[in-house]
Formats: sequence, structure tokens, C-alpha cells
Amino acid sequence: MKRLRRVHISHCDAVPDNKKSKLRKVAILFLTIDAPSNGDLWRDWAAADPSRCNFYVNAKTAFSEFAFINRISDPVTDTEWGDHSLVWAHQALLRHALAHDAANSWFCLVSGDSIPIVSLDSLLHRFESLQSHDSLLGQFVDENMTVFVGSQVQAFYESGIDTKVENWWVSQFAAVAEDKYGVYCGFDVDSVRAHSQFIMLSRLHAHWLAQMPDRVSRDFDVLLKDVQQYKPLAADETVPFSYLNWQLSQQEGAKGRLLDIDIMFAPVDRTGYHAKKHHVAISTKEVGHLTNRWFFARKFNKLGVDECNKVKDVWTKRI
Repeated sequence: MKRLRRVHISHCDAVPDNKKSKLRKVAILFLTIDAPSNGDLWRDWAAADPSRCNFYVNAKTAFSEFAFINRISDPVTDTEWGDHSLVWAHQALLRHALAHDAANSWFCLVSGDSIPIVSLDSLLHRFESLQSHDSLLGQFVDENMTVFVGSQVQAFYESGIDTKVENWWVSQFAAVAEDKYGVYCGFDVDSVRAHSQFIMLSRLHAHWLAQMPDRVSRDFDVLLKDVQQYKPLAADETVPFSYLNWQLSQQEGAKGRLLDIDIMFAPVDRTGYHAKKHHVAISTKEVGHLTNRWFFARKFNKLGVDECNKVKDVWTKRI
């Protein structure tokens, strides 16, 4: 698969922006089952400049602690792992955060078990160094994805599913032609991006994803899951980047990039898959090493006072 192309786009006049607001804020979006594991640490992180950040949560289970985190008005709670419902929950967070504060400029999706590993000042400094509409989406480069997606589309056509019902992904990326067998003939797999579900979106791109029709993510699961011929790609790790990449191709002009930069460190096991065990302890050296590349890290149980102080020590040493 080709590496991400740096594509320029035009600003959409219909997109609500924050030009009138001199103060630009970061919006932290928690997608959780219940209360974040380390809410106290996040609160202390924001205390460096509370006027520069907002917190929002879409939780399956309501919780009373951490009043500084805004509960969104229309949460999506009927979700499943790797399912298009997680994309809908992400969209609900974006819609609320966009409407809640016009100064929200950068929208970071994080997990309930994550912690900040750079200071708020450092995070804002890095975001402010980007072009105004840049977004950060860490791409998974999978050499087998081309074969997988193409084979899955062909399986979709041969499965007996009613192809008269137009699938968004097929209509946008497939090249269907009548050969002697009357089946699928091609698919633009380079348009489909596998990526980390934890991403940072500019206000422009957040608006695009928030307004994405429900059918886009639902059709993805129909295409790559219901056929059940191959292991499916997870919708929450494919749909947002792919859709935004498609949106870029529909625009003309300048401004706005999707940059292949990961914002969240996620530990992996020996096989290269996500580690299932959570961190129970952390060293200052470990956190210091992670800050060279990432902004947040996940898979952390609730940290004790000493562990939190180690993280805070790293914040104060980096700008």
C-alpha cells in the first residue's frame, strides 16, 4: 500500500469555524465504558491552563465523578467492539464538542484507560505549529490489505446479497463491469486506510466526519463483515480516515492535510497485536521515552499518587 499522499483541500464556507475566537482550545473526547481510569490525572493536566481545553465523554454507563468532563447530550451507548456503532459514538462526541464551544480547534479521541504523557502547554505548542486545518491520523501499513479488500468485495458480489441495494463503498471505490461471469472486476483499495482509532482532527475535518451519513459506516460492516469470508477490518479503524481521504478527493484548492502521525501509544504483545494487560506501574524513564513520539498512552489502570507524580515530573521537563 502506498504511503499517505499529502493532499491539499479548500476550506468549506458552510463549515462553522473559530476565526472570531482568538483563543484556540483542544477538545479531549473520551470514548469509554464508564468513568476514565485516571480522571484526577487529566484534571491536574488541564489545571496548567483550564481556559485552553475542554473534556467530553460518551460512556456506556453513567458516572458521577469528574464533574469537569462534559456529558454529551445525545450519547451512543449501544456499541460493540470494532463495530460501526463506535464510529457513530465518535461522531456524537464531535457533534457535541463542535456545538458546545466555537473555540474548540483540535479534537482528540482518547480511550478511558489513557493518560496524557506530554504537558498541555507542549500539546498546544505542537498543534499550533501545524497548518490550520491539519489532522493527525496514524496509518496502519498492511501489505495484505490490498488483496484482502479486493477479495472481500468480490465475495460481496458472489454472496447472494441483494446488490440492487447500493453499498456506499462499492459505489465510490469499485469498478464493476459485465464480463462473461458478470462479477466484480476492480476496486480502488488505495482509497481505503487502516488507522489507529485514536486520532486528532482539525475543526474542518471534525465537521466533515460529524456530518458523515450513518450509512457510510454501516455499509462498511455490510461489505467487510456480513460476507464472513475473511477476517473483517474494524470499522472504527478504517472508516474515519478512508472517508476523510475520500472527502479530500472531492475538494479543490488549498488548505488542510491528513498527516500520518500517531497520537496514542498502545502497547503490543510479542506477536505485534494490542496487549491485553494493563500497566500497573510506570517509570519516569518509560514515559520520557514515549513523549518523543506520542501525546497520550493507553492501557493504564488507575495510577497511585507516586505513579501520577512520575508522570507529572515528565510534563514539567518538556515544553
